[in-house]
Amino acid sequence: MSPTPTPTPVTATTPPSCEALLPIALVSETEGEAWYDSAQPVDAVSSLPGPSAREAAAVADKALACRWWPERATENYLLGYAFELDAGTRATLVRDLERAASYSDVEIEGADAAFSAAGPRGEVARNTLYAFVGDVWIVLIAPATPIVLSVFAEEAVANVRAASD
Repeated sequence: MSPTPTPTPVTATTPPSCEALLPIALVSETEGEAWYDSAQPVDAVSSLPGPSAREAAAVADKALACRWWPERATENYLLGYAFELDAGTRATLVRDLERAASYSDVEIEGADAAFSAAGPRGEVARNTLYAFVGDVWIVLIAPATPIVLSVFAEEAVANVRAASD
């Protein structure tokens, strides 16, 4: 069996909009109901689990914060972020995630590295998925299953790579 090829490193850029990061049509199709981009502002730093993630987000060179809601307003929202990190911050965050017992390495097509975690956050259990593409750190947080988050992450990774070409 041949080794899995490593994605080509890129100097990635944060997409210009939530729709460019993760199209709402894909979210709606995957979830089986209409979803909408929320106009409500999102505090990306405070909504992240763990001090390492919050520290990295706080010093990001650029950030995109998104929140999507299903047609029937519930706690079933999806948070999505894209942060541009400098090399040192990215390396520290990846190292911390590799050492954290609550995170597991996962395979996301096109990502340089990816990690997931599950656990209660407030009244609803939420899964967290982090994917790294060059300088960009993609974050998805939702009560969706890890498989659904992987579908969303692969789309977001592809969109970051496409925006960086």
